[in-house]
Amino acid sequence: MEKENLKKHIEALLFSATQLISVQEMRSVFNEDDKPNVQEIKDAINYLKAEYDEKSNSFQILEIANKFRFCIKPDFAGPVKKLLGLNKRDKLTRPALETLAIVAYRQPVIKAEIESIRGVAVDGLLRKLIEKGLVRIAGRSGEYGRAFLYETTEKFMDHFGLKDLNDLPKRKELNPGSINK
Repeated sequence: MEKENLKKHIEALLFSATQLISVQEMRSVFNEDDKPNVQEIKDAINYLKAEYDEKSNSFQILEIANKFRFCIKPDFAGPVKKLLGLNKRDKLTRPALETLAIVAYRQPVIKAEIESIRGVAVDGLLRKLIEKGLVRIAGRSGEYGRAFLYETTEKFMDHFGLKDLNDLPKRKELNPGSINK
């Protein structure tokens, strides 16, 4: 498939996808005789990103956890949120953010470790973060008691606009004392 045609197909897939879509998912929808390789799809996505930036469009392609989607640029989000009734964003409390930060930086982490860092019980906070889809149970520890291990989710990555966990601020970039240890 020629590059310009592939670019248009990738654009159509991103436009019509209702959720984040991976390169492998994009590749799987092509016929065997027209199937591009992974690098060709990545190149098409990068070309589209550059093209949109050059034209100063109101939207962009966002990469989150190695998946892609269209999104509105922050400068244009206000009216769109109002149109869609999204102005009432479900904000996280400071204790929930602190707990989420510990999970993000220490994952996979057990509840006892989170509680030792925060100095308070976190049962309810973890339950709320799981209900919101920001944290999930990743399994059980191999230690005595086999406590649940907690980690962040793809929704966490999407919520905070992270491509991967390496995009989290480094500890030295954070305010002193904002995360212990």
